[in-house]
Amino acid sequence: MLQFFKRKQENNTKENFTFESKINKRSYHVSNKTNERRTTKINLANNAGFCLGIRRAIAIINDLIKAKQKPVMFGPVAHNKILNNKLKLCGVRIAKSLNEIKKDETLVIRAHGVTSKNMEEISKLKINFEDATCPFVKKIHNILKNLNEEIVFIAGNKQHPEIIGLVGNCNRLSYVFKNKLELENILNKNVKLYKKNIILVAQTTFSIDEWKKCVKVLSKRIKNVRVIDTICSTTRERQQEAKKISSISDVAFVVGDAESANTMRLYEISKKHCETYLVKSSREINEKMIKSRKAVGLLSGASTPKYIVDEILNVIKNL
Repeated sequence: MLQFFKRKQENNTKENFTFESKINKRSYHVSNKTNERRTTKINLANNAGFCLGIRRAIAIINDLIKAKQKPVMFGPVAHNKILNNKLKLCGVRIAKSLNEIKKDETLVIRAHGVTSKNMEEISKLKINFEDATCPFVKKIHNILKNLNEEIVFIAGNKQHPEIIGLVGNCNRLSYVFKNKLELENILNKNVKLYKKNIILVAQTTFSIDEWKKCVKVLSKRIKNVRVIDTICSTTRERQQEAKKISSISDVAFVVGDAESANTMRLYEISKKHCETYLVKSSREINEKMIKSRKAVGLLSGASTPKYIVDEILNVIKNL
């Protein structure tokens, strides 16, 4: 069984550091080879570890394993290789197509969701399934299935499985763009859109700053536009934390996979304010990265297991 979010916090009473403020600034002393002492402050994000959607998906998988059922994924549960490898070791396999899912297996629909055609095929093939679609993603699916508008604009990465699912649950003509520039190009090439009724939604992990720019552009160019901010609360909180923590740190570590959209968003935000490293595990941390640093920031993507963040925190404390 997977033990990602039931780990007990270690007793830190013997450690020479203190907890401070709402963003968990942790100050402690480290002894170096010359027996000098320096104080390094660790700014640890409150939102480190799995988000709600991933925790829910893992809980569903855990329940299936406990019940001695055979969970199978249609695509990885999240964009994190360490997590997916651990799932594989627990007997969770990834199916390349719905047709290859066996009768004694239970499909777990991943947090990113699937298309309406996928759901129809699941029903047609009589596949046993558990729906682990993130509630925030499911909310957008429901919005797109019940539209009055003629055209749908979606802010996000068109190759991302969440966006594929959103487009696949939309029964209207849709346009997907990843930034303000792509949105402007769509509008410039399709002047007939100016007279249409349009709805604008976003990938749940979309950049808050880029979203504001896109809303401004579309609102100026299109008269009849309904804007629904579908960026999830966890994404918003993590991006705000990334700005705050990186602005008060000399160096920051963003823990997660390069394939993870939300992780890369945090990395892009952080590196604007301080030197930033994208790391998958504690093995990538070395003393040179934090030498002579007075403040170290520690953030994580929404698909990063909390125990990895804890391991990295311990490594930083003991370097």
